[in-house]
Amino acid sequence: MAKDFIYDSNLDISIINGDLEINFSDADHIQDVIQFNQGELKQYPLCGVGIDNYNQAPNVIQALNKIINTQFEADNANINYLAVSFDSNQKAIVNIDAVY
Repeated sequence: MAKDFIYDSNLDISIINGDLEINFSDADHIQDVIQFNQGELKQYPLCGVGIDNYNQAPNVIQALNKIINTQFEADNANINYLAVSFDSNQKAIVNIDAVY
């Protein structure tokens, strides 16, 4: 498992007792891959799902499952569990268990 700076609930770098928090970062990395749009990461321009760009429509859940699987396969991660749904505000919810 990789270690990196940890984000807080506002997606800012977490600071505890005046120091940057460093801890296992796989969960943050998974969140980043799902949130980022392709092209946002200069070093990896094809990385990212851009989950906020999707609204509930016919077959969109199947398409998102395929996109997410493709992204994590390219990132050398194994997905143990993946479920995509939408809340009442049409915001996509991704429940994922992936291992690097």
